[in-house]
Amino acid sequence: MRLTDDFREETTTDDSGGATRRTILQGVTVAAALGVSGSWVRVVSASANGDGGPWAGWETLPDAIHYPDPRVRAIAYGILAPNVQNLQPWLMHLIGDDSLLVFADLSRRLPVSDPPDRQLTVSFGTFTELMCAGASVDGYRLDVKPFPDGAAPMAFDARPVVAIRFVKDATVRREPLVDHILARSTNRLPFDPATKISAEQIEKLRSEAVRPGLVRGTADPDLVRRIRDVARKAYLLEMGNAGVRRELMNMTRIGKTELNSYRWGPALLGPAVEAAITDGSMSRASLDDVTSSQYQAGIQNYLRAIDTGQAYVWVATADNERVSMFEAGREWARLHLSVTSLGLKLQPHSQALHDYPEIAALKSQLHSLLGISAPGRVQMLGRLGAAAVAPHSPREAVALRLLA
Repeated sequence: MRLTDDFREETTTDDSGGATRRTILQGVTVAAALGVSGSWVRVVSASANGDGGPWAGWETLPDAIHYPDPRVRAIAYGILAPNVQNLQPWLMHLIGDDSLLVFADLSRRLPVSDPPDRQLTVSFGTFTELMCAGASVDGYRLDVKPFPDGAAPMAFDARPVVAIRFVKDATVRREPLVDHILARSTNRLPFDPATKISAEQIEKLRSEAVRPGLVRGTADPDLVRRIRDVARKAYLLEMGNAGVRRELMNMTRIGKTELNSYRWGPALLGPAVEAAITDGSMSRASLDDVTSSQYQAGIQNYLRAIDTGQAYVWVATADNERVSMFEAGREWARLHLSVTSLGLKLQPHSQALHDYPEIAALKSQLHSLLGISAPGRVQMLGRLGAAAVAPHSPREAVALRLLA
């Protein structure tokens, strides 16, 4: 069991082009419909997300023939960014010939575990950084303005999250990290205990940050042990919290049929999953039942991965303002690509960084361990090491994230 684009052009303005725009809007509108059954949620309807399959975005990028607009080519890079729970919360509106606005899909928030949309904001930073890397391939630099109409203080609203303008610039050089985008993936497998991470490798990762002061890391055995202990406790607390657990379960795609209809959210895949679906032993109810063997197996698998952590990296900002969250996301995207360039793997450990009340004590303990005091904020933490290749998360078609 493993937890894990096509583009229809929108460049004409005649009646046919209008029909294409309506199709794009329909694709966004008919996102996953969820029906309540007891205290958990089951998927009750689905809509086709276009041709090419859940991993088409990974398989066809970059392809200038299919992506004639440089903005859409850059978006195709951006949608491959790491993002919270694979929500892919980005919606883009192309403006004129050189600009676009990025909005939040408000149906893809995490109101229980991430009520202030902090993790969602980080995800807009990762998306933007990969867009910048992708645009460099075509010789463009991006003028990026986060929250052009102001930032929502409590949670996202209908205002744009980012305004971006494409500027053709002869001095722009291809971003070296762009070559590692297709190889990057979040790795939840146990890491190889024989592979040791050095202080020099961590410094190498810091050196490739735009703001090296935001990126830190450690392979010190004592500190690693204490961070690992907090990560373990935070995961167990999260899975023991019915509200947080069910929020995750509601968006998890169980089996290939759900995945093919909903190409966002975490996914449970593989022959064992399909067999359990067929015989009726796997469902959202069984995965939510803390006494079930499936629930217990999932817990133990995740803990085995946590227990192999021998080095950690994190991104911390001087405050927890909305722009700082966004910039942390940009650094996290670069960090993950840098990790990939070294032949290493990275898994975020976000549980101790959530913002629901019950996690506050462990969040405070983690900040203390990492030497971050208020108003500073650890925005991202990840386990670093070597492991087998993990599968990519699915991605929606670019067209379904474009607004007319």
